[in-house]
Amino acid sequence: KKKDEQAPKLEEAPKSRAKLLERTFDEIEKVRKRRKDRELYFEEMERIKAEESRMKEMENYDEWARKEEEFHLQQQRQRSAIRLVEGREKPIDVLAKNLLLFGLSESEKTNRA
Repeated sequence: KKKDEQAPKLEEAPKSRAKLLERTFDEIEKVRKRRKDRELYFEEMERIKAEESRMKEMENYDEWARKEEEFHLQQQRQRSAIRLVEGREKPIDVLAKNLLLFGLSESEKTNRA
């Protein structure tokens, strides 16, 4: 009888060891998957940060470009005024003088802005 009782236990040992190995490999696969998911998450976060940084930089550049354009327009107006005062106006200066003298209509003001 002892041999009959021990026989199933001996047969179960390799099966339980196989199950243990299988569970261990499953755990390893789960850990690998979590690690990969975590890496993908951090890569995505880094990409989002970089994109936000680019967007902010573009906003700063747009603001700078607008100010630069405004500055050059102001400089052109000052040069035109200086030429008018000194009597050496160009045709564009005469046009600017006429606009200043006669003013702009409301529709022209809205179209100009």
